[in-house]
Amino acid sequence: MFDRQDNAVPINRVWDVRNQTRFVEDIEMSNGNRMILWKIFRPQAYTAESKLRAVDQMELRTLKKMGYFLIDVDLATWNRLAESDRITFLKMKLGFYVVRLH
Repeated sequence: MFDRQDNAVPINRVWDVRNQTRFVEDIEMSNGNRMILWKIFRPQAYTAESKLRAVDQMELRTLKKMGYFLIDVDLATWNRLAESDRITFLKMKLGFYVVRLH
């Protein structure tokens, strides 16, 4: 995740008052723009039925409740893709979720 000045912006996983790092939740959205978070999960995050485990589901629900538009990606699937297919894959994932919003 990068801001408009191309500075890396980490997701705040642990709150620390002394920490001066700018986090994703500190970025203000304006003019009808929407921030899209791409969350990549390792294969261990999935059950045998290809569903996310409870802890990871809770993380997704929390981020969604905070108002973020979130798309999850399975790292194993991502790694199996040819380099030339990755952008198409992301566009398809994005298109699927945009259609679900309307």
